[in-house]
Amino acid sequence: MARLFFGCSNLKMINLIGVDTKNVINMRDMFYNVSSLESLNLSNFNTAKVINMYYMFSGTSSLESLDLSNFKTGNVLDMYYMFSEVSSLKSLDLSNFKTVKVTNMSGMFNGVSALTELKLSSNFKFKAHLT
Repeated sequence: MARLFFGCSNLKMINLIGVDTKNVINMRDMFYNVSSLESLNLSNFNTAKVINMYYMFSGTSSLESLDLSNFKTGNVLDMYYMFSEVSSLKSLDLSNFKTVKVTNMSGMFNGVSALTELKLSSNFKFKAHLT
């Protein structure tokens, strides 16, 4: 699913309720620069096997709310710039995120300037990435 909607800048709504993601390992750049996106339903996404979420939502600058509470991230290695430049985002629910295997979180929230509500789990551990 890497780059599935990459650069589809005119899309306003995406509903992926019927999409089977149980065997997906790469969601890199999936919604990258979908800049008009206002509504995104990922409520039944199975992310248990995903290892790469690099730039996944980066540049979805019109999105105001994102609920990823159902995401299972125990196998994810890379969350580099995952939410960067999601500049209108006010509410983000990561309440079930596990980051035990993540090796790179650089720029994960870069440019997320409107955020007023962030839900994190006790399994969310920030890791420094030194270069």
